[in-house]
Amino acid sequence: MLARGRLYFAAMNGLKRSVLGVHSILKLSLTAQTFTKRKPHVLDKELLCGCFPRTMSSVSTQFLDLGCGRKIAYKYREGDTKTPTVVYSPGIMQTMEDVKAVAVDNFCKENGVNCIRYDYEGLGESSGSLDTAIFGQWIEDLQNIVDKICKTPVLYVSFSMGGWISTVVAQRTPNKLHSLLYVSPGFNFLYLYYLIFYEKLTAEQKQALDDGKRIKFNDIFLRWDFAWESKRHHIDFEKPVPLNAPIRIIHGMKDRNAPYSVTLEVASLFESMDIDVYLRKSGGHNMDEPQDMALMLASLKNLVQDYPIEK
Repeated sequence: MLARGRLYFAAMNGLKRSVLGVHSILKLSLTAQTFTKRKPHVLDKELLCGCFPRTMSSVSTQFLDLGCGRKIAYKYREGDTKTPTVVYSPGIMQTMEDVKAVAVDNFCKENGVNCIRYDYEGLGESSGSLDTAIFGQWIEDLQNIVDKICKTPVLYVSFSMGGWISTVVAQRTPNKLHSLLYVSPGFNFLYLYYLIFYEKLTAEQKQALDDGKRIKFNDIFLRWDFAWESKRHHIDFEKPVPLNAPIRIIHGMKDRNAPYSVTLEVASLFESMDIDVYLRKSGGHNMDEPQDMALMLASLKNLVQDYPIEK
């Protein structure tokens, strides 16, 4: 365990330079792109009132059996076969009952759109435990949802870490990609956060991590092998990201967890030329205030209506 502790410190300087210095890395790789210019969304009060989740949306929970005791809990709202399938991927420690997930589901209910929301393994109603789950399994969770349940092209809606997972799966299955809607996306951050947060822990907490245990830290959890394994799934931002589909990104300028400035540069690396980025000056990371939610739903409505599925 002492060797692992030394590894934390040895990796710290180099990793901080490479990840916290993401701006300089990205600027070397920027492609000549332009963002599409559209008339700004007018916030639709009726849309917001109809979809803002005063109560939980009534869809029964189902389970997708992956074998070896692994089961993904999900809720599937079947809509018109001529609409995409909206798949919502939550942030870390969130479930399919998160306020944004339910708002998206209510929107789909009101508009006859296919919708799936689900729980990562170890969270919510899915099988497993955060003591043993690894990040790669969370990617497999979404991959299995897309491969085995989605009947129409996928419109990925994601929050925070869910954007990282959605991007990985969307790249793997370009033939099933309709579009992507990111809210406060965060990429490639788990290992770096682990190293930074480790330095803020008590001696007792550090020992628990060194012994391979999981600890709670603020609103998330820390576990060595979970953070270490996540590096295998880092998105390569030193070259263009092969996503050729409509992309919408919503980010708060007061986000202290995932800086919007990084999002702007990452957006320039997507190969798609149909990208809109919306910045909320008063928005934080969670983006769950009524005005934030209205912008998310307006963007979702745009993607569903303006990009019909070609049969």
